[in-house]
Amino acid sequence: MELLVESARIQDDLVHMVHEHGRDFNVIVRQWGAFDAELEFRAFVYDGRCTAVTQYNQFCFFPRVVKHLAEIQHALLSFVHERMVPTLTTLRNYVLDLALRYPDHPGGDYTCYVVEVNPFAEFAGTGLFTWETEWQILMGRKPFEFRVVLQEVRGAWRQANSAWLPAAFFDEAADGDDTAAPAAILDREPPQ
Repeated sequence: MELLVESARIQDDLVHMVHEHGRDFNVIVRQWGAFDAELEFRAFVYDGRCTAVTQYNQFCFFPRVVKHLAEIQHALLSFVHERMVPTLTTLRNYVLDLALRYPDHPGGDYTCYVVEVNPFAEFAGTGLFTWETEWQILMGRKPFEFRVVLQEVRGAWRQANSAWLPAAFFDEAADGDDTAAPAAILDREPPQ
């Protein structure tokens, strides 16, 4: 509960709901479940059909995800179409944040979890898609696409929100080396 009360994002959402909309709302609290960041995805559902899936963290290359891309896509689409669409019958359009867990043994099944359900709207982040130029994919007017970063992207860290990176990161990355600094700095303790 302490995290809920102290979260600036949650406070902003609550204030917005009360002051801007003046309507009742629910706060749902559930048990925290840890998962590999490489296995978080965002799925777009429009008119009851999954139209696109992107990796949630669009800045990172995850070799294991690329290696298992077909199985991951199958697990995500099966979960959305077999479990979520039939369950969320009052919603036709929404954005799902999903997390997977790798199979416990070779040939096993992925386990899929819902992180959150978001409105299908332009303020919902799109990962490796954009609302401006790819709305036709997101709204199902073009064929389904599943996007992940397929190779390491030089300088991708420059696109990340600076609040997510330690200050020392910028000092050492200023020498112009776009690849060495992030790996070296993010793996060590911050300066005291």
